[in-house]
Amino acid sequence: MFNFLIKKRPAKAENLRKLPRFDVFVDADVIVSGQRQPARLSDLSQQGARLAMPLDKSDGRPIWLNWKGFEKLARVAWSDGEASGLQFDKPLTAGELDRILLAQLPG
Repeated sequence: MFNFLIKKRPAKAENLRKLPRFDVFVDADVIVSGQRQPARLSDLSQQGARLAMPLDKSDGRPIWLNWKGFEKLARVAWSDGEASGLQFDKPLTAGELDRILLAQLPG
C-alpha cells in the first residue's frame, strides 16, 4: 500500500531560476544493480527527486525509481547520509509531472 502527501514548496529568492518542486510523501522502490530497496520519495520536480534514504553517489550507477506505477531512470546527484537527490536522465514534461501528482491523490 502506498502512502502519499503532496505540497508545492513556495519559491525562495535563491530558487527562482529552478523549476517548481513539490514536497511529497510517497512510498517507492529504488533498484540499484538489480537490487530492489524500499524508499520514501519526499520531493519531486521535473528534473529529479529527493529520497529519504542515503545512496552511494561515487559509482555513478543508474538508479531506477518506481512509485505507484511510474518508473524513472536517474543518477545520484548528492547524498548527505540521511537523504539523496536524484537527477532524472530525461526530465519529466510538465504534463507528466501533472499526471504523477494527480495519481497520488486518493480516489
